[in-house]
Amino acid sequence: MTPELPQDAESPIDYSNIPLHERPPIERRIAEFKDKIQVLQYNPVIEQLHYLGKGHQIELFWGERYQESRCLTTPIKGGYSYGLRIKSIPVTGDNKEIVFDILHEMGHAFDPQKLPQVFTDEERQTPEYQELVRGREIRAWQWADREFERHSELHLDRGYYRAYRNFCLCTYGIDLNRYAGAKPINF
Repeated sequence: MTPELPQDAESPIDYSNIPLHERPPIERRIAEFKDKIQVLQYNPVIEQLHYLGKGHQIELFWGERYQESRCLTTPIKGGYSYGLRIKSIPVTGDNKEIVFDILHEMGHAFDPQKLPQVFTDEERQTPEYQELVRGREIRAWQWADREFERHSELHLDRGYYRAYRNFCLCTYGIDLNRYAGAKPINF
């Protein structure tokens, strides 16, 4: 289950007047994401998502050479750690998409159903594998939808968010009616 984080959860210290190289690593990463995304009203969300991740072995980093974002899962003693490789160039050209990707990739990290194994290229072609992936995508977007609603700073972009989410779901061959009717997952 996702812990409740107050809407105004922030770093306990205002680092804005401290030189970047003197800030803690998470604050440097937050500043880097804010500078790259450059959507001022999203800054509190960017900060809150980084701190939420920090509390759950989730680290965000840029995937400069990649055109898609990924949740990289690593088994560790007592659970998993996650590296969220976030694409730096949005498909639509709008940097808001980057925050939507962060929400979605965090949904994979918070998904209670992990992939059971590493699959071969041949296994990835099977209908069973494709269905497993579609279910995983649906659950990640469900988590993202709930987290999106928690952040009022995002609400003006609800239509854009939904259009982007639906575009992403369709790339996996997911019928949007199936998504709308999917059983809610208790994260």
